[in-house]
Amino acid sequence: MFDYLQKIFEKENILNIMLQKILPWLTSSVAALGVFLAGLVVGRLIASQVKKVVKTSQRHNSLVHYLALLAKYCIYIVTTVIALTILGVPTGSLIAILASSGFAVGFALKSHISNFASGLLLQFTRSVKLQDWIVIGSYEGEVKKMDLFMTVLKTQNQSTVLIPNNKLASDIIENKGQKKEQNV
Repeated sequence: MFDYLQKIFEKENILNIMLQKILPWLTSSVAALGVFLAGLVVGRLIASQVKKVVKTSQRHNSLVHYLALLAKYCIYIVTTVIALTILGVPTGSLIAILASSGFAVGFALKSHISNFASGLLLQFTRSVKLQDWIVIGSYEGEVKKMDLFMTVLKTQNQSTVLIPNNKLASDIIENKGQKKEQNV
């Protein structure tokens, strides 16, 4: 028994045991950190490329910003899950929690998400543009501002009307084009 204890506490054996325990954890930690940092770099590169591509297509600036953010954060999430998997963290339940949280938030914000999706649709189809004179329901006016959630009209009597984008995407719109002779 004494010989066994003496062998365990020899300097070489303690160092060997420590290396056997620490080295696999250290290599997986370095690999996970490398994957995470690479994901950050790739996410930024993809976001800048998305901005360049979308800007050349002459789309709305807020659309460019949101598409770049969406691309960047998708890359961040994927690389974080990969890094956690390399570290040995079980990611199945983490992914399930993220999915159920996304579903709950999406359900709670369904009208805002509808306006956002309609805003994207309006930006891509360009069915309504700035300075167009439109009639939607009982409102008629010039389109002064379009963002991803609402559109701002200036009526003939100088009133400002805020219209949710899901109304523009789902209701019948009369688009009279740009009316330069209107005093608005």
